[in-house]
Amino acid sequence: MTVEKCLILDNGSYSIKCGWKTDKSPELIQNWVMRPKDRRRQYVGREIENCKEMSNIHITSPFQKGYLINWTTQRTIWDQIFNSSKINTSDTHLIVTEPPLNFKSIQEAWDEALFEEYNFKSVFRSSPSSLTAFHYKQTHKDNLCCLVIDAGYLNSRSLSLSLSLSLPLSIY
Repeated sequence: MTVEKCLILDNGSYSIKCGWKTDKSPELIQNWVMRPKDRRRQYVGREIENCKEMSNIHITSPFQKGYLINWTTQRTIWDQIFNSSKINTSDTHLIVTEPPLNFKSIQEAWDEALFEEYNFKSVFRSSPSSLTAFHYKQTHKDNLCCLVIDAGYLNSRSLSLSLSLSLPLSIY
């Protein structure tokens, strides 16, 4: 089976990297909402570059300690990405990243938002570390193990793999 329209969304706590499976490189979008304190206008994602008044701003991030907890802010950013790119989500497959060892309640909220609100055709959630390890295993077939260090904006994690199996006690 081939997947015709597949969108890849690396939903990081600092930035979102978004692109189609056929793109050479993803688009980089800030993952926060910014509002000058003396104005009502807010700047979302791609619009942040247009903000001229940087001296007295309030920034709202959807992430805290590496986990997505502010769904209102995240939906505002996703709305801007999906609507401005004119993405027809109902016939689009989505690959999205999430933190390793993500809480079950957060995973259920992801599924609810992506299927019920955005109507994606299918969704595959994975940690960036697992996807990196998968790519490494595909390109280095002779190596039996690897160590992936994911250094992000709010936290860093490491993932050890041996014979293509993650070692749960080694995920930090």
